[in-house]
Amino acid sequence: MDKHAILDRFFPAMFGKDWETLSELLTEDIAWNVPPSIADQFGELRGRQAVIDFLSSASGDFFEPGSFVLEPHMRVAEEDNAVVIARIRGRTAKGRPYQNEYAFSFRFREGHIHEVRELLDTAHFQSHFR
Repeated sequence: MDKHAILDRFFPAMFGKDWETLSELLTEDIAWNVPPSIADQFGELRGRQAVIDFLSSASGDFFEPGSFVLEPHMRVAEEDNAVVIARIRGRTAKGRPYQNEYAFSFRFREGHIHEVRELLDTAHFQSHFR
Protein backbone atom coordinates (compact mmCIF):
# COMPACT_ATOMS: atom_id res chain seq x y z
CA MET A 1 0.00 0.00 0.00
CA ASP A 2 1.23 3.50 -0.87
CA LYS A 3 2.60 5.54 2.08
CA HIS A 4 0.15 8.38 1.41
CA ALA A 5 -2.76 5.92 1.43
CA ILE A 6 -1.54 4.50 4.75
CA LEU A 7 -1.36 8.00 6.27
CA ASP A 8 -4.81 8.81 4.86
CA ARG A 9 -6.13 5.87 6.89
CA PHE A 10 -3.86 6.25 9.93
CA PHE A 11 -4.97 9.59 11.39
CA PRO A 12 -8.75 9.00 11.00
CA ALA A 13 -8.29 5.55 12.59
CA MET A 14 -6.26 7.00 15.47
CA PHE A 15 -8.64 9.91 16.13
CA GLY A 16 -11.71 7.74 15.50
CA LYS A 17 -10.57 5.00 17.88
CA ASP A 18 -10.69 2.46 15.05
CA TRP A 19 -8.24 0.06 16.65
CA GLU A 20 -8.88 -2.68 14.09
CA THR A 21 -7.77 -0.47 11.19
CA LEU A 22 -4.87 0.85 13.21
CA SER A 23 -3.77 -2.69 13.94
CA GLU A 24 -3.76 -3.46 10.20
CA LEU A 25 -1.50 -0.47 9.52
CA LEU A 26 1.16 -1.19 12.18
CA THR A 27 3.91 -3.80 12.23
CA GLU A 28 3.85 -6.23 15.14
CA ASP A 29 7.09 -4.73 16.47
CA ILE A 30 6.29 -1.03 15.97
CA ALA A 31 8.09 1.56 18.10
CA TRP A 32 6.33 4.82 19.07
CA ASN A 33 8.69 7.50 20.36
CA VAL A 34 7.57 10.56 22.30
CA PRO A 35 9.81 13.43 23.50
CA PRO A 36 12.04 12.49 26.45
CA SER A 37 10.39 15.09 28.70
CA ILE A 38 7.13 13.11 28.70
CA ALA A 39 8.37 9.59 27.94
CA ASP A 40 8.34 8.57 31.62
CA GLN A 41 4.57 9.24 31.72
CA PHE A 42 3.88 6.63 29.06
CA GLY A 43 6.58 3.99 29.45
CA GLU A 44 8.22 2.12 26.62
CA LEU A 45 5.96 2.03 23.59
CA ARG A 46 7.12 -1.05 21.71
CA GLY A 47 4.90 -3.55 19.98
CA ARG A 48 1.50 -3.21 18.29
CA GLN A 49 -0.57 -3.85 21.41
CA ALA A 50 1.45 -1.43 23.57
CA VAL A 51 1.02 1.33 20.97
CA ILE A 52 -2.70 0.70 20.58
CA ASP A 53 -3.09 0.66 24.38
CA PHE A 54 -1.21 3.98 24.57
CA LEU A 55 -3.37 5.60 21.88
CA SER A 56 -6.51 4.18 23.44
CA SER A 57 -5.75 5.43 26.94
CA ALA A 58 -4.48 8.82 25.71
CA SER A 59 -7.68 9.40 23.77
CA GLY A 60 -9.84 8.84 26.84
CA ASP A 61 -7.60 10.04 29.67
CA PHE A 62 -6.50 13.30 28.07
CA PHE A 63 -8.91 14.20 25.30
CA GLU A 64 -12.63 14.33 24.66
CA PRO A 65 -13.34 11.52 22.19
CA GLY A 66 -14.28 12.70 18.73
CA SER A 67 -13.04 16.26 19.27
CA PHE A 68 -9.72 15.98 17.39
CA VAL A 69 -9.10 17.78 14.13
CA LEU A 70 -5.82 17.39 12.25
CA GLU A 71 -4.85 20.39 10.11
CA PRO A 72 -1.78 19.35 8.10
CA HIS A 73 0.76 21.99 7.14
CA MET A 74 3.05 19.61 5.27
CA ARG A 75 3.25 15.95 4.33
CA VAL A 76 6.30 14.52 2.61
CA ALA A 77 7.02 10.89 1.78
CA GLU A 78 10.03 9.31 0.13
CA GLU A 79 11.49 5.84 0.15
CA ASP A 80 10.47 4.26 3.48
CA ASN A 81 9.91 7.52 5.36
CA ALA A 82 7.24 10.17 5.73
CA VAL A 83 6.82 13.33 7.77
CA VAL A 84 3.59 15.07 8.70
CA ILE A 85 3.65 18.50 10.32
CA ALA A 86 0.26 19.60 11.55
CA ARG A 87 -1.82 21.47 14.06
CA ILE A 88 -4.09 19.33 16.20
CA ARG A 89 -7.14 20.95 17.75
CA GLY A 90 -9.63 19.42 20.13
CA ARG A 91 -10.94 19.49 23.68
CA THR A 92 -9.42 18.03 26.79
CA ALA A 93 -11.28 15.40 28.79
CA LYS A 94 -12.39 18.31 31.01
CA GLY A 95 -13.84 20.17 28.00
CA ARG A 96 -11.09 22.80 27.72
CA PRO A 97 -9.95 23.83 24.21
CA TYR A 98 -6.61 22.37 23.16
CA GLN A 99 -4.38 23.24 20.23
CA ASN A 100 -0.77 22.30 19.62
CA GLU A 101 1.71 21.91 16.79
CA TYR A 102 2.91 18.37 16.08
CA ALA A 103 5.46 16.71 13.86
CA PHE A 104 5.20 12.99 13.17
CA SER A 105 7.91 11.07 11.39
CA PHE A 106 7.08 7.61 10.10
CA ARG A 107 9.24 4.70 9.00
CA PHE A 108 7.60 2.01 6.91
CA ARG A 109 8.45 -1.63 6.46
CA GLU A 110 6.72 -3.89 3.95
CA GLY A 111 3.73 -1.57 3.58
CA HIS A 112 3.15 -1.01 7.31
CA ILE A 113 4.13 1.66 9.82
CA HIS A 114 7.17 0.38 11.68
CA GLU A 115 8.19 3.43 13.71
CA VAL A 116 6.61 6.74 14.72
CA ARG A 117 8.41 9.67 16.27
CA GLU A 118 5.97 12.22 17.73
CA LEU A 119 7.23 15.72 18.49
CA LEU A 120 5.19 18.46 20.15
CA ASP A 121 5.41 21.38 22.54
CA THR A 122 5.41 19.25 25.69
CA ALA A 123 5.26 22.21 28.11
CA HIS A 124 2.11 23.43 26.36
CA PHE A 125 0.69 19.88 26.39
CA GLN A 126 1.37 19.42 30.10
CA SER A 127 -0.09 22.82 31.01
CA HIS A 128 -3.49 21.55 29.81
CA PHE A 129 -3.47 18.42 31.95
CA ARG A 130 -2.29 19.57 35.39
